[in-house]
Amino acid sequence: MRLSSVCPAAATSSRNSELAEYVRLRAPQDHGQSLQLPPLSDGPRLVESNQKVLSNYPSELTAIRDIARREIPRIALQYTQQYSDVARPAQLAHPDSIVMAGHQPTLFHPGVWFKNFALGSLSNSCRATAINLVVDNDLCDDVSVLGPQFDSGGNVRLQRFAFDAADVAMPFEMRSIKDHETFASFGQRLASSIRDVVEAPLIDTLWPEVISVSERMSLPATIAAGRHRIEQRHGIENLELPVSRMAATESFAMFVERIAVESSRFAEVYNSAIVDYRRTHRIRSRSHPVPELEADGRWQEVPFWIWTNGAPHRRRLFLSCDAKSIQLSDRDGWSVSLDRDRFKDSFQSLNKIESEVFIRPRALATTMFSRLFASDLFLHGIGGAKYDQLNDEIMRRFFEIEPPDFMTMTATMKLPFDFENVSRRDVSELEVQLRQLRFHPEIHVSDDATAIRKSELIANPPVSGSRKVWRDEIARLNEELFESLAVQRNELQKKIGLAKSALPVCKILGSREFSFALFPESLIEEFGVLSTEY
Repeated sequence: MRLSSVCPAAATSSRNSELAEYVRLRAPQDHGQSLQLPPLSDGPRLVESNQKVLSNYPSELTAIRDIARREIPRIALQYTQQYSDVARPAQLAHPDSIVMAGHQPTLFHPGVWFKNFALGSLSNSCRATAINLVVDNDLCDDVSVLGPQFDSGGNVRLQRFAFDAADVAMPFEMRSIKDHETFASFGQRLASSIRDVVEAPLIDTLWPEVISVSERMSLPATIAAGRHRIEQRHGIENLELPVSRMAATESFAMFVERIAVESSRFAEVYNSAIVDYRRTHRIRSRSHPVPELEADGRWQEVPFWIWTNGAPHRRRLFLSCDAKSIQLSDRDGWSVSLDRDRFKDSFQSLNKIESEVFIRPRALATTMFSRLFASDLFLHGIGGAKYDQLNDEIMRRFFEIEPPDFMTMTATMKLPFDFENVSRRDVSELEVQLRQLRFHPEIHVSDDATAIRKSELIANPPVSGSRKVWRDEIARLNEELFESLAVQRNELQKKIGLAKSALPVCKILGSREFSFALFPESLIEEFGVLSTEY
């Protein structure tokens, strides 16, 4: 099937109005299509444009950015070298440009993976260092992958294939392997679920790579490393950087300080932007897209998580500031007071990798730091892009700057199941045909005397008196015509029944949500076409 790209027109951003207009984003429905907004060919222009915007920021922001751009590529290279023999990727010869993307360290669907290949293509066209953020500050609450399971009658259902024993939800970076036997056998078990459809699924290549680094890395980090090694085999020279490592840098400490010293104003801006976003989208939920930041007396919530080694569950971080100190607390027993004049150094020491304390950014803060300070251009999926349309408003209002543009990338890839695809739209179209047969049967028997009589009545409604007799006669003729079309009616009803019964199977087999690990290696070749055809 020919691969194509889908680039829907973006809504115009009303940057000078009170409320922004938000772009509606939707993944393409058909196999081999991508969403590229704007197209990848615009990457070099966007990098150059963003660099001009970023260079005009106030000095307190450019100071953070200068340090971040020295730190981030260096620690990304150091991290990547833990599991890869890469010495000095070609991109590092061009440290003046940095492009980034990111996702949780999971066995995600191909639409997410496409970003990594788009990132690699973008780095080549822009001659930039490419860094993929491993979002290990999110919750690891599922250690399984959904795969198809067929019975002897050809029916299919979804089955979960676990790669570890279940445990309480905790941040990815804290999750270790609990059941080594389940972990070791996962590749073979998942491959067996798809072997009749895909002779050599990527899991056959991926899982040995994952196991090879499992003794020295956390569970999610091994999955990310295995996936990255496959990318490297196919010429993708991206570096990898966990958010946990990024959060331990000097520039990140400066970013936290910038928010901390104006935490009340930041919360006011943050909350007002969320309220405006909900009003624009007519959202009633108080938790969507994100909850507002709360104030509790002298304590102000900020957009960061806190947890400790002894209690590795995420809690909200609160600050209390006075002229001499900034106190941090989870409002649940943990707190620390940092000297206001030495906040940056004290925070970095508190939050270093070897520390007992873990302070990590939430989603909006992660991309805020990444876009403003760590990169020249960020690639989002659809979910991240929706969040960052809100984030743009927060950055405009708090930092009083115009945020850099970002790109939105995803693709739709479906497993090569052999089945006749039926959608709800197909069912609706058949039902429309049946209603037409019921209420406009004359269309199908135009030469019939009864049909001619109905047409005459419709063309000549009574001009006075009761219309009931006229309506009743039309209804009687309708019923007579409908009964004469029993063959067509029964055929349509049969088609509707078959289509409805096929919907659950088609929903499974036609899904774009299966893990990339179930796909054949030719998936990577398709990605190569999609990421270079512009």
